[in-house]
Amino acid sequence: MKKYINILFYEYLYMIYCEYYSSYYGPELFRCILNGKDVTNLVSEKYGLNNWCERLWTFQEVFGADCLNKNFRCEFISDDRKHWFEGNIEKLDNFFNVPLHTPINQNRIMNDYVML
Repeated sequence: MKKYINILFYEYLYMIYCEYYSSYYGPELFRCILNGKDVTNLVSEKYGLNNWCERLWTFQEVFGADCLNKNFRCEFISDDRKHWFEGNIEKLDNFFNVPLHTPINQNRIMNDYVML
């Protein structure tokens, strides 16, 4: 039982509540690739209802402990347009601070930013 509690605690050790994401609604996650392997289901758990579950996540929390020095690509779709970003994971505990996409038809103030 103690080991199980430690695992649950560790899983959410680094994630940080992000007020910006609480009112953010991004495009649909279409596909996520990590070194050629489809990890869409894994990343979808953290993306939640298109708002990253109102949290900032570390690379390790999003992609798992074996993601160091791997390449990733996330693809989204909205209004029949594809959006994507990609990168390389150099430190497991760095925040996976994704570029925010706000669909044009969504009423948002574009000068919002993430504050820690």
